[in-house]
Amino acid sequence: MSIKKKIANKINKFLGYYAKDASMSERIDRYRQLGMVIGESVVIYDSTFDAVYPWLIKIGNRCTITRAEILAHDDSLVLHNGKRFVAPVVIKDNVFIGRGAIILPGVTIESNTIIAAGAIVTKDVPEGMVVAGNPARVIASVEEVAARKEASGQLIPHHFKSNLIENDEDAEVAKKVMSWSASGGKSWA
Repeated sequence: MSIKKKIANKINKFLGYYAKDASMSERIDRYRQLGMVIGESVVIYDSTFDAVYPWLIKIGNRCTITRAEILAHDDSLVLHNGKRFVAPVVIKDNVFIGRGAIILPGVTIESNTIIAAGAIVTKDVPEGMVVAGNPARVIASVEEVAARKEASGQLIPHHFKSNLIENDEDAEVAKKVMSWSASGGKSWA
């Protein structure tokens, strides 16, 4: 293979990694081709994964990642000592990672966990916990948060169909939001 062809292949591989117009399953397939381990029923919305060491990222089953960033290396000391920190990131089953969250190298996120939007996760997250903040810290268990949200009366049904919201659900949501708005924000009848 010519040097030009090798360079073209590397550029295509790199650009494919950042493809925004591909379907979710196509993006997940590309991440897997780069060596990431990604389980079944994973939903990834417009997120960024370590482009240098993608094979150090493992994502379990039934996870949702929304516009987050997951890093397996840290170059902050390169100018000082010429060394890079590299460590795997493990995300176990049933994990939700909110918009804008950043997961740093060497972190393990245990199963049944919620990472709040904007959280900067610098250390391992215990099973069944919700973490938030910078740096992220445990704020409650998932059960406690679920109970508070349920008591608020503002939860609405959500059903997945091929990782997308069903059209009839959109109509149901619109009715509930209109009802809530008509009540002055007091009731989700």
